[in-house]
Amino acid sequence: MLDGRGTAVSTDAPRRSWGGSLVARLLAIALVPLLAVGRVGWTELRDEQRIACAATSLVELTALERDVTAVLAPAYIEYLAHVGLATIDSFGIDRATVSQLTGVDYDQVYRSNAELLDEVLDAVIARHQGVRLPGPRLLGDVLRDVERRLTDLRRQTETRAGDTEFADRVFADLSAALEEAVDVVQDDLDVRNVPADLIRFRAEIRALRWTLTTAGDAAESVLATVTRSGDHLDAVTSALAAHRQAAAQFAELLPPDQARGLVGVVAGVPDPRDDIPTGFVDLETFVVELATTFSAHVLDEIDYLRALARWADGYYAEVAAEVEDQSVAAEQSVREFMVGLALVLLVVIVAVAVVAQSLLRPLLRLGRHATRLARGDLDLPPLPERGPRDLRHLTHTVNAMHETLLAVDRQAAALASGRLHDPVLRQTSPGRLGESIRRSVARLAQVTTRLHESEQRASAIVSHAAVAIWTIDEQGRVVSANAAAQRALGRPEEAQVGRRLTGSVASLVGEHEIVRPDGTRVWLDVDQTVVDAGGHRLRTVIGEDITERKEFERRLAHQARHDVLTGLANRFAVLERLHQRTDEITAAAADPLIAGVPPTTATMVLFIDVDGFKTVNDTRGHAVGDQVLAEVGRRLRSAVRSGALVGRLGGDEFVVVADLFGEVGAVALGRRLIEHVEQPFEIDGSLFAISASVGVSAIAPGDAPLDVLHRADAAVYHAKHHGRGRVEVYDEALQARVEERAEMALAMRDAIARGELVMHLQPIVDLATLRPIGAEALARWCRPGYGNVSPTEFVAVAENSSLIIELTRLMLSEACGRLAAWRRADPDCSLRISVNLSSRHLVDGDLVGDLAEAITASGADPRMLELELTETQLLADFDTARRVLETVRASGVTVAVDDFGTGFSSMAYLRQLQVDAIKVDRSFVAGAGQHGFDSTAIDAMVNFGRVLGVEVVAEGVETHEQLEFVRSRGCTRAQGYLFGRPMPPAEAEEVLGISPSVPALAAGPTRTSGDGAAGAAPTVALHAGNAER
Repeated sequence: MLDGRGTAVSTDAPRRSWGGSLVARLLAIALVPLLAVGRVGWTELRDEQRIACAATSLVELTALERDVTAVLAPAYIEYLAHVGLATIDSFGIDRATVSQLTGVDYDQVYRSNAELLDEVLDAVIARHQGVRLPGPRLLGDVLRDVERRLTDLRRQTETRAGDTEFADRVFADLSAALEEAVDVVQDDLDVRNVPADLIRFRAEIRALRWTLTTAGDAAESVLATVTRSGDHLDAVTSALAAHRQAAAQFAELLPPDQARGLVGVVAGVPDPRDDIPTGFVDLETFVVELATTFSAHVLDEIDYLRALARWADGYYAEVAAEVEDQSVAAEQSVREFMVGLALVLLVVIVAVAVVAQSLLRPLLRLGRHATRLARGDLDLPPLPERGPRDLRHLTHTVNAMHETLLAVDRQAAALASGRLHDPVLRQTSPGRLGESIRRSVARLAQVTTRLHESEQRASAIVSHAAVAIWTIDEQGRVVSANAAAQRALGRPEEAQVGRRLTGSVASLVGEHEIVRPDGTRVWLDVDQTVVDAGGHRLRTVIGEDITERKEFERRLAHQARHDVLTGLANRFAVLERLHQRTDEITAAAADPLIAGVPPTTATMVLFIDVDGFKTVNDTRGHAVGDQVLAEVGRRLRSAVRSGALVGRLGGDEFVVVADLFGEVGAVALGRRLIEHVEQPFEIDGSLFAISASVGVSAIAPGDAPLDVLHRADAAVYHAKHHGRGRVEVYDEALQARVEERAEMALAMRDAIARGELVMHLQPIVDLATLRPIGAEALARWCRPGYGNVSPTEFVAVAENSSLIIELTRLMLSEACGRLAAWRRADPDCSLRISVNLSSRHLVDGDLVGDLAEAITASGADPRMLELELTETQLLADFDTARRVLETVRASGVTVAVDDFGTGFSSMAYLRQLQVDAIKVDRSFVAGAGQHGFDSTAIDAMVNFGRVLGVEVVAEGVETHEQLEFVRSRGCTRAQGYLFGRPMPPAEAEEVLGISPSVPALAAGPTRTSGDGAAGAAPTVALHAGNAER
């Protein structure tokens, strides 16, 4: 920007170029070789350090293995001595006597070796006690525990109470701890960085440990010839062979000199096989000759172990020395490399500094001059043009740029002040700058003319704008108001000018509701902008009419918290209220001032589930169902007091949140709600009634909203389970039942996978011939640790989860497999099996696919299979049931209606389903033969079956009187305890006559579960978990 004198005035702070300062660039260039040298050096240094660390680790591992090897021979020798002494003591013979007879003093061997073993164990603990074993445990702690137990063992041996088993455990634990320690340290060693000439030691040391171990095993086998009865020759032969093989493999890994030394030691290994008798040696009694011979061999083994240990110690000394030399050499190499790298970096830094100093000084002078020019400081003397040629040329260019900037600054000052005829504007500036100034002069005249025209257009636009626009002065008084502003306030412009706008609008920013003089209301979204108008500060206020948007938001907010069908609070609003109340109750419980004061009321949640709504919805249509739900909502709302929240969670589930006088008040309200719902409904000239079940739960401190709903839901489930149309309050006992059902569901899922649920069969007979025509398949569960679980219990659990589908699949597979087996055993067999289905499998599952899979996999004849569903299950989703069962019947499988007479089916429905049989529920048969029994219901059902042309099966026949009654009434088939209880398939097959050795039932049924008969055209019903018939 130019001031009136034509002087350039900088309005911007100095800005750094994208590349940073010249010094930084030169330093960056200089850093490249530094970083390259450093990178290469660092890589090499890390490699050297890794080699040094690996060598150090190898030194530590070698030291540990040397110390562990030093323990092995003394440990084996003392173990041999303890076992030998314990064996002598077991014979009850004096140790001195045995020593004189055999020439072997085990006591002396033990005492002379004990001090050496303690010494090497203490050495291992002192040097390696920090080694962490799996567990986690420390090697030092484990070995100290072994020493304590070793002391106990020695005390037993000295008191002639030695225990060979205790000795076995002590020395086995010692050996295991040492092996684990070596394995842990060896796993920590990174063999990739170990020098190649040291890697061979790893294989050699492993071979040495194996050689020492097999030597100990050979010694133990020789000791067994003295201490244990048995056939010892093979054991000694195997042990010696294993040791010699191990020693030979070890010798192959060693250099020639060391190999010869090892071979010389191994050549002295004792070979007692010539003195060991062939076959079983009885050591129950002490035999002097055997004891003398074998004891001499034990001493030879001890001498050999000591010789082998001395050779191993010498070997380890050589290995340790060589590994230590390699470690020292590696560390020295690291130090030398670090010194060399430091010298190289120092030389590079000095060279970079010298070059930078020769170039930076003149360049920095140019940089400071250019910076002052960039800041608008044009009153500067020209720079002296000296130095190298490139620098002189650069300096000359900067001076020329300075002159051009001075000329442009004078011309810009003339343009800024509007002096279009100033002589300075006629001076020619070079390049694009000069051309730009000439065009600016020409355009300035055009802009002046157009400015006036623009002001006129802006005024017209403001006047006719769709949004309200006011111009107000510094005191907030209206200067002008366009037509939209006049409509917004309901006042003409002359009534607004000179008045404060804030008298009509609460604030000049934000959304506000305006009340017009005529009482109408309008919402405006207001904002303002400050305008500098020729030295006067005016504000432009813009108001957009958002009345329609506000109304939409209001409706949207209402819909977000209310159910569209009933107008009640929806699930979101219910959870919101529960969250508010749970927070308030939790906070009150934590307040020390009121925590101890018992509340007069409690916030209760009543969960209402409409009973019978699905039947109404399915039989009368969804439109009627919606009207019923809306009416239920109105009735519930009218039954509660103000302040209570009534909401609909979805479907036929409602909820009430109210402050009541504890459980008594909640139960009373629940009953009142049920009474309101049970009032008759009259819709489209049709009169009908429904009911409701209510579950109650109180909000307790610390509850989450969903926890309260789940408890109330569990209570309403319990209410429906106990007969519907009742109120149940959630308590701990109900919770226990809920948890028990959940636990059983988990156990049942595992039981199905493990095959704990099995199929039992209950015979069905033809009442005309009293011969079995099939069986009903029933699931049975013998739960480990619980015994037989009642089908009523586990079927109810399965029905409330997807387990019922898995269980039905299992029963279908078992039934089809059994049908196929019967047909293979007897091609003329016509026995059939019937499988009861769950409505969940029919509606939600893939019944057609599951049935096809079971039949295909087993090869069963589908005509021998019958499926049963209860009336309630058929009406649960009639259209789906009809569609699926039509597909099932097309494949040859027949369909029966189970528990007939307990539901609400009609002949019209059953005709549409085209069922093949109906089964009269046992409740209608139970009283048959008793005085005063009314047979009307059974007569109606038999006639019903005749009209439909289907078989009529009587369930629950247990007495001869009941049998004669159902036969006389026209039932065609029967099942019950009279013909046989549910039994395993093998027993059932004998009753059904599948086994040729079992005669058919002819004279009549009996009460025993094993009786039965074969027959033609049987019908077997399979229900995944039906209770016993």
